[in-house]
Parts: sequence; structure tokens; C-alpha cells
Amino acid sequence: GSLGFVFGDKGCINVDLEYLNYGWGRLKTTNDEAYVGYDYAPENKIIKDQLVDALNIRVGGEWAINNTIFVRGGYGYYPKGDTLARSYGKSYNQTISGGLGFRINRVYIDLSVRYLMQSSVYKAFYESRTELDIVNTTFNIGMQYKFDYK
Repeated sequence: GSLGFVFGDKGCINVDLEYLNYGWGRLKTTNDEAYVGYDYAPENKIIKDQLVDALNIRVGGEWAINNTIFVRGGYGYYPKGDTLARSYGKSYNQTISGGLGFRINRVYIDLSVRYLMQSSVYKAFYESRTELDIVNTTFNIGMQYKFDYK
């Protein structure tokens, strides 16, 4: 679901909610006669027991300064759908973003930054466990020219 508020020509705020149930996933065998069928019941039980629902939340907004400068910002919260990851305290990922936009006549210039914080647990074999905290910063620059078709 999505809900947006527009404040005339001064700006807007948007909220997105996304419900996911990872436990609904199932593995099925092929009907292709060239392959031997397989019963995925044990794997499907693990999927059902270990994967759960999650509610992703994104909030963002833009404020227009005198219709030539635009300030943008956003936040995203993404819970993990894996009970094992949650039990290790690695229960969600986050993003924070911001940007500036400039519009001069038909030229648009956008500058943005996105800061992504991820955490996970890597298991190379049964008794191993490595906790990973990953931070990624992405910068983008974009330019656009609007042609006048008359």
C-alpha cells in the first residue's frame, strides 16, 4: 500500500508499506519426463518453519524551494524474513537517502546519496558463524534536458 500527501506546489510526503510472507514459498518437482521427480516435503517444512512474514516500510519526501531547487529525503526499514537471522540479532536492513534537484529552464540536475546498512550471518558449514555488517554509500548525479516539440 502507498499513501501520499501533496502540499500544493511546495512538496510531498509518501509512505509505502509492503507486506511479504516468505514462508509461503514452496518447491515443486518438475513434470518433465526427462527428469526424476523429487518430494520436496522436508525442504518445504523448513521453509514454512524458518521463514516468516515481514513488513517493509519506506517514507520519503520532497520540498520545493522556489520551484528551482528541490530537497529530497527518505528512509527504508526492511525486516528479515528469516527466523535464524532474527535470532542472531540481525533482524533488519535500513536505507537513508537524500538529494538535491535543480531545475533551470529545461535543464534538470539531480544529486543524490543513498546510505545502505545491511547485516547478515554467513555460515560456511554447520558450526561456523560469521556476522557481517555491510555499509554501502552510493552517490548519483543525473542531468536531463527537456526538448520542446512544437
